[in-house]
Amino acid sequence: MDATEAEKQIEQMCRFIEQEAREKVDEITMKTDQDHDKEEQTLLVEGRIALKAEFDKKLKELSVRKRMYVANTHHHNNNLPACAAPTVVPCTLLLFRSLTGTVCCFCG
Repeated sequence: MDATEAEKQIEQMCRFIEQEAREKVDEITMKTDQDHDKEEQTLLVEGRIALKAEFDKKLKELSVRKRMYVANTHHHNNNLPACAAPTVVPCTLLLFRSLTGTVCCFCG
C-alpha cells in the first residue's frame, strides 16, 4: 500500500466518521424534539385539568351564593307585612337577575 492509497483510505474513514456523527446529531435532535413535545402536551393537559377544577370550584361557590341569596330573600319577604311583599318581590328579582343573570337557582 503506497502513500496515496493510505491517504484515500484515511479520507474515506474520516468521511465515514463524520457521517456517523451527523446521523447521531440528527437522532439526538429528533429525540430532544419528541421529549419537548411530550412535555409540552403534559403541561397543557395539566393546565386544562387545573383550569377545569378552578372553574368547577367557582361554579359551586356561585351556586351556594345563589341559594343563600334566594333563602335570605325568601326569609326577608316572609317577615314583611302583606302589603309590602308585592312591591319588594319584583324589586328583589330584578336585583337578583342583575347580579346573577338568572331569576333563581332552580329555574335558571
